[in-house]
Amino acid sequence: MIARSDLRMGLMLPGGICLLAGLSAGLLLIADPAPADPARLPDVHGVVMVLGFLGTLISLERAVALRQPRAYVEPAALGLGGIALAAPPVPLVVGRSLLMVGCAVVVATLVALSGRQHDDPTATQILGAAMAFGAAALWTKLDVADLLPWLVSYIVVTIAAERVELARLTMPLWSGRVLLLTSAALLRRPPC
Repeated sequence: MIARSDLRMGLMLPGGICLLAGLSAGLLLIADPAPADPARLPDVHGVVMVLGFLGTLISLERAVALRQPRAYVEPAALGLGGIALAAPPVPLVVGRSLLMVGCAVVVATLVALSGRQHDDPTATQILGAAMAFGAAALWTKLDVADLLPWLVSYIVVTIAAERVELARLTMPLWSGRVLLLTSAALLRRPPC
């Protein structure tokens, strides 16, 4: 049987590859030549960085917290989805599908975690994961530039919720509620 620490390290590998692909894509956008020159990499840069790299790492943390093998589907799907986007021979639909599956499992994992700790920061993280899923699903119809509000909101809302969760001993009790309501206001007007 594979040790859990080996599994976690193995699941971080796709996230690391997505980071390298995203950095290479960023270089392609600002300078020439870059270390790699896949044709579509600049077009998928934002999604690879947000869902492929950050999504993998954030979801791996949540999978470890849930302590159920099914939760490891999310970092694997997000990491492999990001890699598939960066690999030109793989059709875009494969990467997009893996990202949608990964984001859906992230939402399910956070809902399961909310059963253990039902509070506003956890609800805010569910909202952030729903934004990531929304971005992945909308990418079938919209350009990446149109998804930026969803992708940025996912990152900001998730990090803010984690900080409130960590600082709950020193912050006022109502701070989690303010964060949840502020985050929900981001969804008031969809980007499309």
